[in-house]
Amino acid sequence: MMWCAMVGMGHASGPFMWLDADSKRPVEAEPINVFRTSSLKYYAGAALGVLIFDAPAAMSPAGEEVARVYVQEFLKLGAFRDVKLIPCVAASGEEAVWLARTNRCDLIMKASVDEFLDGTGAMSTHLSVNVKILDARAGSVAWELQQKASSEPGKDRDLFWSVKKGAPAQRYPAIARTLARQLTDYLAIPPVDEEGRKSGKPEKES
Repeated sequence: MMWCAMVGMGHASGPFMWLDADSKRPVEAEPINVFRTSSLKYYAGAALGVLIFDAPAAMSPAGEEVARVYVQEFLKLGAFRDVKLIPCVAASGEEAVWLARTNRCDLIMKASVDEFLDGTGAMSTHLSVNVKILDARAGSVAWELQQKASSEPGKDRDLFWSVKKGAPAQRYPAIARTLARQLTDYLAIPPVDEEGRKSGKPEKES
């Protein structure tokens, strides 16, 4: 079932690391797990809508914040004619495509938060998301992938007369920004087929 919030509209490689100004601890992202891929060249001039990330009720505010972070990074990429946050969660691909067409978007990103662990920074922070970007014109999946990242707190240092606490782990907004940047970096590189040729055509659903 689709629901919408009352808010304003507005390369699979090795570990990817990014530091946030609020903490000296790194964020480390695992390589992207790609299930389906396409090429941005095929979607030159497309408008992209980003839905709120589907998440358990207790994490729903995080779903909206993570979506906003991805919108910001997509805008920096500059590959789309327009990028907008659509403050809704779609229960199915069909609903997502309908929302895309209603909001005059050629592509729609439907994503979910699969793992979320966030606290004060004294313990590890983890974020895992599944991302689908659908072609609203054809009703097919252009990209489908999974992303995971985490940040660990620094170790305490025993100075004999006192203990110096380690730096806190990054919080989930920093984790989300790392994943969003990892995704935009991946999208900017044309996919290569099994024979080593760069492809500009999206894969069709089987």
